[in-house]
Amino acid sequence: MKTLNLENVRIYSNTKDDILDAMDLIDREVYMSNFSDFNTYDKCNLAGVVGIKHIENDSRHFLAERDNGLGFREYKYLILAEEMEMNEERVVKKIDVKNSLMFNNQIDNLRAAIEYLTEEGYFSDHESFHDYKEGTLISILVADNTPLPYENEHDNQSYRYFIPKDKIVFIEPKKLRPFKNVEEFISALNIAIGHSAIRYRRKGTTHELVMVFSGYTNGYRKDINEESVVLGASFHSLTNLFEDYEYYDNVNSKWKPFGIEEWNVW
Repeated sequence: MKTLNLENVRIYSNTKDDILDAMDLIDREVYMSNFSDFNTYDKCNLAGVVGIKHIENDSRHFLAERDNGLGFREYKYLILAEEMEMNEERVVKKIDVKNSLMFNNQIDNLRAAIEYLTEEGYFSDHESFHDYKEGTLISILVADNTPLPYENEHDNQSYRYFIPKDKIVFIEPKKLRPFKNVEEFISALNIAIGHSAIRYRRKGTTHELVMVFSGYTNGYRKDINEESVVLGASFHSLTNLFEDYEYYDNVNSKWKPFGIEEWNVW
């Protein structure tokens, strides 16, 4: 499950105005969750909105049809999918400056950058490139310690740092994946067989279970050929835990997915 970027999107909650406005979104595709940070969510069509006569702090007013078509799932928060997808297109990729070819305002860098004149690249006033502009390098002011030597044709502004487009390395946002094996599971949760209880729940619910990690196996069914863990008397494949459950991290006091976050470099 990918992490949603919640910046610049409207999150509908169980307030009177949001509930009324959400009625116009019925049958449209939305993201729905019972957690305000959308750490777990479902993407589906909004099937209905419960009336607003009684609103409580934990009341859930947004409905999605159950997979079997019998009844509805209830949620507290929703985001319009179209708005979320537009927002994701605006996300700025992070630059791996250490592995990119960056030119600064030192005289030797300025001279070396001349070969990239008229080429596309990335401009910034910050060495970290946490904020940058794309464009074409149209001029370089070659003089020692010139504050802003690199001119961008796109916005007619000059910048302190420049990275050519073919010398850039981007850092992809963190991606979640299931635990590869039981060893990763044990290490991430910092637990021991027979001695550690795990507090966990199904995603999108508030009903919690507390079970002892009692063992593991290389497959408890013929059709599931992967390592599984035993919580109490229940068997769970690592994929099943990742897709359907989350656990409570006592150290950081928050719910987390049964998986690993990784940074991938493009």
